[in-house]
Amino acid sequence: MASSVTIISPASGAVVATHAQLSSVEALDRVAAAKAAFPAWRKTTLDDRIAIVSKFVDAVVADKENIAVELATLIGR
Repeated sequence: MASSVTIISPASGAVVATHAQLSSVEALDRVAAAKAAFPAWRKTTLDDRIAIVSKFVDAVVADKENIAVELATLIGR
């Protein structure tokens, strides 16, 4: 993951953020891993799925200020 993508504000032209960018091979590897994990996910109980998704939601909520600022900047606000 040597490359990155730079996010630039359309309003000011300022750099907003820089994120790692997967190569095509890395992206395909991630897709293959997700497909391979699906049979196990199908066997996951509803309670376990809720717990897993809740962790994701908690992570998003914990970073909501950064996410909101980046999204607002991306649309030129």
